Amino acid sequence: MTPGLRELQQAFARAVFEDDAALYPHIRDCRFDDGNESRAAVQGRTGCGFGVERLVNVYQHNTSANLTDALAAVYPVVKRLVGDGFFDFSADRYWHAHPPISGNIHDFGDSFPDFLAGFEPARTLAYLPDVARLEWAWHRAFHAPDPEPMDRQQLADIDPAEYGNLRFRLHPSVCLIKSVWPVLRIWEAHQQPGEPNLIDIDQGGETTMVIRRGLEVVVERLPPGEYAFLESLARSEPMASACEAALIADMTTDIPALLNRAVEQKTLVGLVRL
Repeated sequence: MTPGLRELQQAFARAVFEDDAALYPHIRDCRFDDGNESRAAVQGRTGCGFGVERLVNVYQHNTSANLTDALAAVYPVVKRLVGDGFFDFSADRYWHAHPPISGNIHDFGDSFPDFLAGFEPARTLAYLPDVARLEWAWHRAFHAPDPEPMDRQQLADIDPAEYGNLRFRLHPSVCLIKSVWPVLRIWEAHQQPGEPNLIDIDQGGETTMVIRRGLEVVVERLPPGEYAFLESLARSEPMASACEAALIADMTTDIPALLNRAVEQKTLVGLVRL
């Protein structure tokens, strides 16, 4: 059976992303449902215009440029840290290994931090994956939906004795990042043009929250107690467990003030009573 349009599209995509010349004959042999030969088939057979190999090369070049630009837009600090040449090389290896699976270009690059963690040329840059995780969190927060805020009266109407059994829902833009590296300091140092201030990467780790408030994405450094509290709630654990985690992290944590601030700043946007 002669390959049709679907087979042509699949073979062409694999040829572009896998750089597999063995797929070229499949592209040449494809026909559309009306029986007409594909343009690539005619050109590959007659030599008119671009042949299959040239067509694939053109698409590979455009794909590489577009996907590299997409990654650079999401990971500008990573790019500044490693330089243009290293970043472009990393991006090329990444999109070949992790081609897009969504029609939305904003979804591309979610696994880039994990890729960098296992990328041998970046082995000595141990902090780089966590910097990338912060940048992906910023990108994700920017595109996250904005739900209705929680009605404070809803919380006020609940008997405080029942608070321990409550489960809260965090704003969908929230991402909590705990790193052994000073990733927020690194990120902050690269937010302005020009030569960034030097950062001592051995000065200790940070606990960070990324959230969008209104139209602004905010990156905040959290004290240990607050981070443990929100991390517990993010795992859908009850309020009692979150309070315990916060106090284990820091016995001086002011739980009522922390809860009030999370509701006021819309970090918490919903609750469930068990």
